[in-house]
Amino acid sequence: MKLLYLSKDKVLGSFVTALIADNLSSNLHQEKIIFSENNHFINLLNNIYNLNSILQYNSSIELFPLMIYSYENRETLEIINQLKKEQKAIEILIIIVNLILVDRINFDEPIQQIIEHLETKDISIINNLNQLDRILKNQETLTIVNEIFNTEFDIELQEIYQALYIFFSNPYHLENSLQRSQYFVKKTQETIILSGYLLGLYHGYSKLPYQWHNILNLNPENTEIEILTEKLVAQWQGKMENK
Repeated sequence: MKLLYLSKDKVLGSFVTALIADNLSSNLHQEKIIFSENNHFINLLNNIYNLNSILQYNSSIELFPLMIYSYENRETLEIINQLKKEQKAIEILIIIVNLILVDRINFDEPIQQIIEHLETKDISIINNLNQLDRILKNQETLTIVNEIFNTEFDIELQEIYQALYIFFSNPYHLENSLQRSQYFVKKTQETIILSGYLLGLYHGYSKLPYQWHNILNLNPENTEIEILTEKLVAQWQGKMENK
């Protein structure tokens, strides 16, 4: 299914929730949001149109905005896959972004849905995804889940699997899910931010908690992110693919 337009509401929701998830990691109900990393993040959005510039970044959380901008532009996505050490993880994220944007997620069998869409059938990736599938279906406690992730999963991709767990285990309750994302011992910050990206993309900016909107309206950084998001959506590369 082709995406005919990129939703500014979903993209803005993703970026803002990722920032909130990171900066409110200690207390989601505090009265002031301080975008401690906003300069770096805004630089990412400003540089998103320069592929050579942004490919200097290595982490999945830094590449997420580029994946959104390049959504459905297979040429750019293939370049990312070829150049990045985390290409296996990037493929998983590209799949879940696609499923969210076209509203095709099967929440009854989400992990099997991801496996079906994998072009690279890497046995270690599939084994980890099947393990994640069992964790979700068994509804394990966070203590047990954290232990399993620390002992049985690929540490290089651990934040990907942990963020997928957070998203799929409780996708409808944004605040609660972000609180739960703080529980993991390893790759904690990466997991929190990536969980924010996915949850915000799914819910959209308009459906963020009411109290968050009141706080965000007081932050000039939020206005700048809105402007940069609008520019990203207007220049979305997928438009070329759909013509």
